[in-house]
Amino acid sequence: MFAAAFLGYYNTEHRHSGIVLYTLGSVHDGIWKYVRDGRQLVLDAAYAHPPHRPTDSTQEDIVFITFPKRRVAVLLGAVTLTLALSACASGSSADTEATTTIRPAPSDIELPEEYEGRTLNSTVLSKFAPLSFQDDGGELTGLDYDLAMAIGEKLGVKVNTDANSFENELLGVESGKYDWTGAAAITAERLEKFDMTSYLTTGDALVVPVESRDIGDELTDLCGMSIGMLTGDRLVAVLEDGSADCRAAGHPAIDIQTYPSISDAQLATKSGNIDAWYTGKIYAAYTMEQSPGVWKVTGPQPRSRVVSGIVTRKGSGMAEALAKAVNELIEDGTYQEILAKWGLEEQGVERSEVNPEIESE
Repeated sequence: MFAAAFLGYYNTEHRHSGIVLYTLGSVHDGIWKYVRDGRQLVLDAAYAHPPHRPTDSTQEDIVFITFPKRRVAVLLGAVTLTLALSACASGSSADTEATTTIRPAPSDIELPEEYEGRTLNSTVLSKFAPLSFQDDGGELTGLDYDLAMAIGEKLGVKVNTDANSFENELLGVESGKYDWTGAAAITAERLEKFDMTSYLTTGDALVVPVESRDIGDELTDLCGMSIGMLTGDRLVAVLEDGSADCRAAGHPAIDIQTYPSISDAQLATKSGNIDAWYTGKIYAAYTMEQSPGVWKVTGPQPRSRVVSGIVTRKGSGMAEALAKAVNELIEDGTYQEILAKWGLEEQGVERSEVNPEIESE
């Protein structure tokens, strides 16, 4: 038990000075790059105020645990070192059959002026199959990726899509680095900061090892438990309220742990460092299908039905353009083809809306 708890902490929580205060797990899985991007947003803002500070806020380009193999190439008298990290398999990788690209007919939807005549930049989660993940070749795939490409075809523009952590996705949209991101539950709090375009439905799922005891349906049934989830997830505030109820009733608080990727929370649970992890029903079902006999869903569901939205900068006008594009994809059948490709026919919406009314929890 000690070894499991210690290794879980050492790999997923402890920040090592020798690898620039990243966790071993983030370097092993490549997530450190997305953490670095989040740090960069903060550094850029800090170096901009006041202006007399030094202007160089650049960070490391390469971080590794074991020094990687080197290949030396000579070009125009300059020596370039190319460092390659081996790709590591993760719980969110998937075996998918090759399919033809779904290409809808272009439309005459007008983009807001600031977006005209340029490549649109979107971002998706790197390990959130089947919505978005990297295949065995390191290429992005999944429903969110396919939808982004279909939207680009419909709008008649090129769309560049990067993999990211959830926290950095929202920061990137807010800063203007990205034009949109997906797979975010539409909440009143988020609608204060962003415009959101509905495109999918899901729900909350608490995942535990299959041998664990069943958990009751109330948040207070989590008193004294350690629960993991994505950094920036709206459930953090929900569980904080539940934890306050625990303390008020004289019970131990809920230990809330957040991670840059949901696979980190999975690893922490598997190692015994935490008791369970929260995710969406879609990802939970996919994980149990990929690893039969390992996980089960139990416990409270703060929201049994969640409408997910595409996140855009508040007042930019992009949300309206995206809603028109998604609705045209629904009308011509492309949207349904993408849902069927990933086995998510039941999770679709009948019509995409901008900033829809929030269902009560």
